[in-house]
Amino acid sequence: MVPVKPVHMRAVQIYEFIRSNGWNAFFKEVLYWNRKATVVEKDLSEARFREEIFRDANVEFVELHPETFSKRKIVYGLKNRYLKAVHYFGRGCGCHALVRGNEVIGDAWYYAPRESNGLSDHADLHWLGITLGLDSVYSFDIYFVPAERGKNLSAALQSSSMYALHQKGYKKAIAYYWNDNIPAVWNTRVINRWKERKAIAASCQQPSALRGVESESRNDSSGGRKEEGSSSGVRRHPVLSWYRRH
Repeated sequence: MVPVKPVHMRAVQIYEFIRSNGWNAFFKEVLYWNRKATVVEKDLSEARFREEIFRDANVEFVELHPETFSKRKIVYGLKNRYLKAVHYFGRGCGCHALVRGNEVIGDAWYYAPRESNGLSDHADLHWLGITLGLDSVYSFDIYFVPAERGKNLSAALQSSSMYALHQKGYKKAIAYYWNDNIPAVWNTRVINRWKERKAIAASCQQPSALRGVESESRNDSSGGRKEEGSSSGVRRHPVLSWYRRH
């Protein structure tokens, strides 16, 4: 897999999002104030592998690796998802996915310190105020192609990914979701029963220029994050904040 430049990756993602959803939807995602999010955790011993759902949907649960794409001719329907996969693998992250034929219809990513290949930690952990132990993982960026949404596959992938990580010896997972993202709230808190750890709030900031994804998150952490009821919130770069969520 050939490394990609983050700026190119972001440009492709923004273009594909606007093409599918329009400018209004894009600006709604990148311009916000005091937006609430919830940090959650999961005891991985409670996770279950949802084989029956995958069988009924005619999909295969797999753990993706860089070499998988050449060996199995795996493809993504959206170019930006492939570019993100290349980027995430380069940062030492892992991935579980649902594949039909040779196409990835949904994927879920995770960062684990003991598998990170030298990466100090995931940038999100700074603004979330989280430090991971060697028996913990950070789960992020679950995505499904639009045609496959609403079929319980997202919650099943999340649960099965956590089950697979428990089989590797991990004990706990950390994640977060935006409170206005109803599907994420439903899948994570209601179906898979992750437990709330803390509430935070984030606001966009006016950028002077696009900066690196990791450096932006590190800068956010130094500015303070907002626990529910406090007076200051995380100030985030609007475009990069949107990029990290999609």
